Amino acid sequence: MKIIAIANQKGGVGKTTMSVNLAHSLSKYHQKRVLLVHLDAQANATQWLLGCYGEKGKVVYDLLMERASINDVIVKSACGVDVVPSNLNLAALDIDLIGEYYREQRLEAALGG
Repeated sequence: MKIIAIANQKGGVGKTTMSVNLAHSLSKYHQKRVLLVHLDAQANATQWLLGCYGEKGKVVYDLLMERASINDVIVKSACGVDVVPSNLNLAALDIDLIGEYYREQRLEAALGG
């Protein structure tokens, strides 16, 4: 399994556009199985790929809060990319995990790393 992270603190630099286009290209033109884990509360990539915000209880927030497993939150998009969707709940994650140990490793653990 290869992991590609696209990150930058500044907004408006093309992170979402790059992520969606790279995921689609790898899936369609290179026949790779792709899982896009959407870690942005604005949920634009989720909307682009799925046509709607992530469903409450079945989004990356629930995965990181350990309320759902990875298999519970993966949604297949019409273009063949698997998505762990996001929604506005993700904006509260920092506060909700403030007192939790190993919060920085929750995504890795959820993905089986």
